[in-house]
Amino acid sequence: MSTQLALSFRSLSLANRRLLTAIPVSHQRGLKTQSAAATKKTKTTAKSTTKVTTKKTTPVEKPKVEKARYKDSIFAALPKRPHSAWQIYLTDQLPNMQHNGKISVASATSELGPQWRSMSEQEKQPYLDRWAKQKEEWTKKREAILAKATPFEIYRENLLRKKLGEPLVKDPNAPKKAKNGYMFYVEELRNTGQADYSQGIAQHAKVAGVKWAGLSESEKKVRWGSL
Repeated sequence: MSTQLALSFRSLSLANRRLLTAIPVSHQRGLKTQSAAATKKTKTTAKSTTKVTTKKTTPVEKPKVEKARYKDSIFAALPKRPHSAWQIYLTDQLPNMQHNGKISVASATSELGPQWRSMSEQEKQPYLDRWAKQKEEWTKKREAILAKATPFEIYRENLLRKKLGEPLVKDPNAPKKAKNGYMFYVEELRNTGQADYSQGIAQHAKVAGVKWAGLSESEKKVRWGSL
């Protein structure tokens, strides 16, 4: 400790030496402690005021995802699916539901709904006939579009329908899969009246599968060209 004090004393100027000599040793130590604390505080303040610079990052552009649009469908030009018989009746009656030159579909629906439900089947029949005719015409137009579509167009149509959440379409011109022996066997059960659909198609298929598995390979090959 005495060595450190001696070195510190030598580094002072002559005037400061004389001044320091006049001060008691206990006071000298206190002054040195205060000086060291002040120096440390100055360094800390300088450090805290140092400006922190952050490197700017260039935003990465996300690839644009093409939005699914119904206008890209092969059925874009096809009119909407025909309304139900009730909707046809509602459309016919709307002009009679005007109030001050305006039509409220909500109020017309609540008023005409009970009337439609109270109508007899004979009274509803004209609207049912119109709906059936419109549906038949719409179905024919839709089938004509499918018949003209190429396999690639139908492929793209189904990709679009997956995005839109619509049911997929089948290619009417696609080659049918060849039947196997089991399919011929099930067809024979149906044609000979041995098929039992009383418990549903799934249950019948299950029973037919068990029967098929119980046949010998030679019988399968002779009768149904097995597999």
